[in-house]
Amino acid sequence: MICTPDMASARHRLRHLAAHVAGAAPRPTAGASFAWSEDGSGPTFITVNDPDKVPEWAQLAALGLRHCTFHSEGFGCDVGYCVYLPPSYQSCGEPLPVIYNLHGAGGNEFHSFDDVRCLHEGITAGRWPPMLMVLANGGKGTFYKDSHDGRFPCERLIIHELIPHIGESTRQDRPWFLTD
Repeated sequence: MICTPDMASARHRLRHLAAHVAGAAPRPTAGASFAWSEDGSGPTFITVNDPDKVPEWAQLAALGLRHCTFHSEGFGCDVGYCVYLPPSYQSCGEPLPVIYNLHGAGGNEFHSFDDVRCLHEGITAGRWPPMLMVLANGGKGTFYKDSHDGRFPCERLIIHELIPHIGESTRQDRPWFLTD
């Protein structure tokens, strides 16, 4: 049997619908949105993950890590990310350099916590100047590129949405991540 793209798409929609009807599909946490894998086996992109499910979140927050969201036009929903703020962030009079830390396959915005700890230790010890680190959420297996069918605009998400969002937010008088 020859499988055309239309047939594969129809089978995907049918498996996805059957999973929802049967109650087998996981339910998103508050504010989360799912994009589904081609074979209907599960989500390939959970756009907002829950920091309360990260066991060491309290220690990370004490270092200056914040969990934030922004609205992605490409995905049509909010997408989560984490940002590390150095201890002197509130007293800095100008925008700081930003490291954009992209996770590997299977990750989300809760990755590279050892990198955050290392950066924090280097800044507080005076080895490095203050800087921000953004932990992006690029989905489980997107390779940070836009999918051919347009369902996962991950390149757009990072380059055209997240980076400008961070840049604009750090130039405001009261950035979004200092409002807690």
